[in-house]
Amino acid sequence: MRPKRILGWFIGFVFATAQALVYFFAIHLSLGPRVVLQPWLMRQGYLLYEHIADEHPPLMYLLLSAVQSPGLDSLILAKVVTALLVCIITLLAFWAGQRTGGWLAGIFSAFFFAVWSPLFGYGKLWHETFLAPLYVLLLIQWRPPLSRNPNIRSSIVTGFLLGLALLTKQHAAVVVLGLVLWHTFISWRAHRPIHHALAEIMTIALAAALPIAVFTIHHLMQVGTVKNLVFWTITFSFVNNYTQLASRAPQMTQILYLAPAYLLLPAFVLRLWASRAKVDGDWSREGWALVLLVTSSVTAYPRFGLFHLQASLPILAWLSGTTITRLLNARSQNSLERISHQSLLTGMACSLITLWTLYAGSTYSTACIRDRPQKIWEYTDLLPLAGEIRQRIGPDDCIYLFPDDEATANLYYLTQCRPPHFWMPTSYPWFALDELKPKVVQSLEQAPPEWVVYFPGRWGIEQHGQEILNYIEDRYQLETTLSWADGEVQLLQRRSD
Repeated sequence: MRPKRILGWFIGFVFATAQALVYFFAIHLSLGPRVVLQPWLMRQGYLLYEHIADEHPPLMYLLLSAVQSPGLDSLILAKVVTALLVCIITLLAFWAGQRTGGWLAGIFSAFFFAVWSPLFGYGKLWHETFLAPLYVLLLIQWRPPLSRNPNIRSSIVTGFLLGLALLTKQHAAVVVLGLVLWHTFISWRAHRPIHHALAEIMTIALAAALPIAVFTIHHLMQVGTVKNLVFWTITFSFVNNYTQLASRAPQMTQILYLAPAYLLLPAFVLRLWASRAKVDGDWSREGWALVLLVTSSVTAYPRFGLFHLQASLPILAWLSGTTITRLLNARSQNSLERISHQSLLTGMACSLITLWTLYAGSTYSTACIRDRPQKIWEYTDLLPLAGEIRQRIGPDDCIYLFPDDEATANLYYLTQCRPPHFWMPTSYPWFALDELKPKVVQSLEQAPPEWVVYFPGRWGIEQHGQEILNYIEDRYQLETTLSWADGEVQLLQRRSD
């Protein structure tokens, strides 16, 4: 290995390690019940899609529950996984840049990802956090279909990665479609036999189906039916009116907030367009990167949030890192022009790096120098409330939260109480389907909790959760009123009569 490459990997490891430490100890994180409570429940015997209502594919939950152990705090585990994924993605960004543009492109790619990751919501551990390394591997692994013979081995690996992505989030289907269309387009431009392109696409499809089939068979053997699996991961998205009830377009402040990260995108696109006449391996790979950047950003639809763009950031990092490297390596034929041209481009590249460091990198300095301890959104605010509830109800009794959502459900974990054996986030109106609310009431009737923690007014629960509320009002009485960061909490006890 050459000295420059060794130096590049060393710097990449420094970026990755420093970033992981800051995420674990300093930067505010968002670790909701899906990554703290739900893996814990799965280790307690709750079955995904049978006892836990969730519209997302299973891979994130399977991985988190697999590393759960009786003596390990679920919060610490989520923090470790967050820091580890950030570290891995940084190294993958370096590897992608180094493979296509040399060690300097690798350093710039890793630097870009490290600087921008907090602004792209990497403080929230979510499905997109697990998608990001898969997409970088797709960028690295995909081979342009330019040869006369089909590349079956590459197609198998590509398809398998796509299958894992589909097991992580349904939006990956858009990436699958984008890859198939781009693969077909490049094959057509290269004048390849159509049956070779079809063989590769079919291989990709079969390889993508493999991990999905394995999980489906596992679920079928575990439960005996795939009815609820199909309902929650496919049907539910078409019947819950989520687009009408929860859609949220990006605000102008959010667009301006991230705009500096995309400064080199126009230059990348223009260069790609200008060299479109020559379809070679580099051009095909760069075009695939652009397709992957666009399709991986679809996770931000229909409810926009910065963290939904996590999966696209390492692709943007590779794009920006290779473009800056080209600016620094640009040459002119005339010696005088060369010096002037090189100085101008080098100055532009340095200005961009300085801008990104000051604009986005300030998050790290703020996190490291503040006096207050690290805050865990959807967890830290619940600590005083959990202590007060446990003090009032005693050491053995358990609670039912109504309504519960991302901001409140971790109370189950903090009080070490299991929810009913059909647990569904009742706050959100898009879960309030007529066929689901009776299942919640039925689970309460089968094992009535002694206490109910009621959060009045959250998400308009009195309008869409009336059936569950009626059950609670008929059987529980107000014991005391508590308070927490978001307002009033009522503690209700089951009537003795």
